[in-house]
Formats: sequence, structure tokens, C-alpha cells
Amino acid sequence: MTVIENENKQKKERLIFFDILRICAILLVVSQHILGMNTPAIKIPGYETIPIGKIGVIIFVFISGALLYLTSEKMTFTINNIHIFYYKRFSRLYPAMWISFLIAIMFQPDILQFQTLKYWLVQLSGTMVYFLDFNSPNISPYMINPLTYFISLIVGLYIMYPIIHNAIKKYPYYTVFGAVAISIMSTSFYHITIYSGNPLAYLMYFVLGVCVSHFGTYPRNMISHENVIVFFSDLSFYIFLTHVFILKFWQINPILFVVQAILISYMLMLVDGNIQDILRYR
Repeated sequence: MTVIENENKQKKERLIFFDILRICAILLVVSQHILGMNTPAIKIPGYETIPIGKIGVIIFVFISGALLYLTSEKMTFTINNIHIFYYKRFSRLYPAMWISFLIAIMFQPDILQFQTLKYWLVQLSGTMVYFLDFNSPNISPYMINPLTYFISLIVGLYIMYPIIHNAIKKYPYYTVFGAVAISIMSTSFYHITIYSGNPLAYLMYFVLGVCVSHFGTYPRNMISHENVIVFFSDLSFYIFLTHVFILKFWQINPILFVVQAILISYMLMLVDGNIQDILRYR
């Protein structure tokens, strides 16, 4: 099989393991937002009680690290090519985030009255978790789309990724140990919890995903990219971004909420896909 044939085959196939994990992650996140105060939580000995929604976010972060390594395994990061990596990664995240703001404003136009220059800047730049206190009870009215905090979390991890990539290849066990140590120290001594969205709290899950891909310790079952599981896996990211401001329809009619969430997320996925095609061929 030639290199071109192998690349074409990879584009037509997906690892079902990561696609199913992604679908499970979005189900956990949406379930928490629906259940609210009645959300089930998991108690981790010596750590904190983690609601299922945050477990979903952790899974998302794990998948991000694993898939990022799979797509960049053969790369060698240097000063001359690192900007290409950042351009590809950030151009993949920001258009969907910005469009989600427009959709959120359509659903809740009153939120515009709360926006100041500071809040516009931190939201549009995807730096929310670095400049805003998510534990503040007064923060909610300023968030156009609260779930875009995930974008700023991933941006921080992507910025660190070239160092992680080079380290995992040379010293995989030390890298994992160091990431776990950083996350534990951050949450224990600097009160940077997973609720803050700070990448230091999630670093160990991201690096664990990178490590799993590095050693190939994941199921290798492949499915066609036309499979329905792949479709819902791709859609899940957009459902994650948009469902929170559609939740008011849950109280009116749960079926209406599901239909709205899927349709709006699907439209966002189509628009973002077209934007990605344009950026890819620039």
C-alpha cells in the first residue's frame, strides 16, 4: 500500500473507541445541566466529589490529548514550524466558538446589556478561565455562552502541547508523573480546581490521553467515517457548545429541547465545516 493510499484509508476510517467516548462525554455534561442540583457525583478518595458533568469534561480533555498525539505523532516541533501547528489548532476552535456566541445572543438578546469591553475581550479571545473568577456568583450574567470556557481550557493545553509531545517521546513515564504532580499541587496548594477550567487542573488527564496514544494502549477497532456513530461523535462537540442556552426548552417540552439542540448543533457543524474547508485550502 502506498503512502497516499494509506492516508486516504485513514481519512475514511475512525477509531470507534474515541468516538464512543466522545458521545458518552456529551451525555454526561448534558445530563448534569438537566438535573441541576440533583446531579449524581463520584467521590474520589483523597480528592473531591466530582459531578458527572465534570467527568464528561475530563473525558473530552483525555480524548483531545489522545487524538492530538495520533495526528501529530511524526511531527518534530521547532521554532520554524510551531506556528503552523498553532494556526491549525486554533483555527479549528475559534470559528465554532464565535458562531456559538451569535446563536446564544439570538436565544438570549438581553445578555448584551451586561457586556463590558473586558468581557467582550476575554470571551472573544478564548481566555475566560485566565481572567474571570468562575466561582463568583455574579459571573453568570456576563457569560454569552458559558460553555466556551472549554475552548479557553483547550487553548491552554494546546499551547503546552509541543513541550508535552517532545517530552512524552523521550521520557513518557516521567512526563506523566510530572503532569500528575502539577495537577495535584495546583488543586491542593493553589486552589485551582476543575471547576475553574484552568488547564493546570486538567493537565494530567490531557497528558494521560497523549500517553495512551503514544503506547497504543487503546482498542484498535475501526469504523467507516460514514458510520452513524461517527456522525453523532462529531455532532457531540457542537451539542456541547450550544445546548446550555437551549435548556429552557427542557421545562417546556423535553422532546423540543432534544430536537432544538440537535438541529442547531447540526447547522453549526455544517457552517463550521465549510469554514474549515476554506481555511484548509488557504
